[in-house]
Amino acid sequence: MILVMLVLSLLSEYTQMLFDPRDIHILYRMPVNALTLSVAKLITLGYYIFFLTLCAAIIPLFIVGIRQGSISGLLFLLSALSNSLFALLITNLVYRGCLHFLSKEKFQNILSYIQIGMVVLVVCSYQILLHTADFSIGLFSSFSLGAILLPPAWFTSISLLAISDHPCIWYYSGIGIIIPLLSAYVSFKWFTPYSSTPLNPLESQPSTKQEKAKKEKIAQFLTSLFARHPLQKSGFMLSWRLTSGNRKFKEAIVPAITYMLAIIIIQLISFFQEGKDTPFLYMPLYFSLMVAYMITDNMKYNEQGNQLWIYQARPLIYPGQFILGAFKAVYIKYFIPLYCGIGLLLLCLGGIRLLDDIVFIFTLITLITLGTTLGIFPFFPFAQERNSFGKGKILLYSFLATLLSFAFIFLHWGLQNLPYGIPVAILLLWGCLLQLSRRMKRISWEKLEKNF
Repeated sequence: MILVMLVLSLLSEYTQMLFDPRDIHILYRMPVNALTLSVAKLITLGYYIFFLTLCAAIIPLFIVGIRQGSISGLLFLLSALSNSLFALLITNLVYRGCLHFLSKEKFQNILSYIQIGMVVLVVCSYQILLHTADFSIGLFSSFSLGAILLPPAWFTSISLLAISDHPCIWYYSGIGIIIPLLSAYVSFKWFTPYSSTPLNPLESQPSTKQEKAKKEKIAQFLTSLFARHPLQKSGFMLSWRLTSGNRKFKEAIVPAITYMLAIIIIQLISFFQEGKDTPFLYMPLYFSLMVAYMITDNMKYNEQGNQLWIYQARPLIYPGQFILGAFKAVYIKYFIPLYCGIGLLLLCLGGIRLLDDIVFIFTLITLITLGTTLGIFPFFPFAQERNSFGKGKILLYSFLATLLSFAFIFLHWGLQNLPYGIPVAILLLWGCLLQLSRRMKRISWEKLEKNF
């Protein structure tokens, strides 16, 4: 699971660092070459990734050390560090390799597909180990071509060296140590050319006038449905337009959407392969909480510095109305289509009996997302400069969202055992959501300026 979260973070963070043009202006006249710049970027990212790895592995490290001994604990730590090194280098290798063989324009066009492919590959490799019991049992008892293609098997074998002397364990462990080193050699040897005109991820994607007009009509129609106040309509349209051509925003959210979508679909398939009428068929929907948060949280960031002055120059008497309209635009544009698609799949597989569960989970996720992103720390869309704290807290929130998801699943199960528990809970949640929206409409300028 560590590898999944590291790749998910790296696909966002490495893209921003790899294509950041600011270092060119600083280092243009310095006596540095491509190798120095590449190593400097990897060391910076490596420090960040190793820190996240240690934070994610510290509790499992103590558990393994207490239950299986100190040697197993040290091997587990080695496995986690090899895991992070592999994630860093394979991401660097894929991006640099694509830039080496493709033009910048083609690379810009297929960047999202590269991210989707990497996330699906890593997620599916872990799900094969988790949900294919017979395969997992026989994986470490005999040599398997499938294990050679599964990175989780390599790093799991490293942590098993102290409790097993089977040749397969040593074989897979060797792969887990050699592959990261080989990736480093290939990356530095052949894929270190550094472009003096790096890509600009914020560059708008080309589109025809007909496409723009069609998108504008859709946005205006949705604005008339979901925004009543003039300031809400302005915030809705501004966020809709800014997210349409913002590659940086899409690069930050596409890996998360792909990851959660793959997890949900694989979980649903595993439920039906077991042939059981499980009461927790709705459970995968709770994992979309992280997607809702990442979509909304990334709405605040830009790469051009603090842009609050743009909104201060406008006579916004009710800034909360504007912010609420911006939230609706991003939520409707990116999260609701994803959730509705998964919900329809659930209805087709589980029947109409799941409808109230789907509505309950959607209302709960909307309330939590609105409260944690705008209710506590309100912000204007694309007005705040991204910093290291803002980047690192996404991984922390993913852990908290996972814990909250299991807590809400337990609450959901309890409400199902009460007469009319789910319908009554839906009404209460909608009441809380309306009350939170009213409070947001009354947000003052003083509270907004404190967040900047």
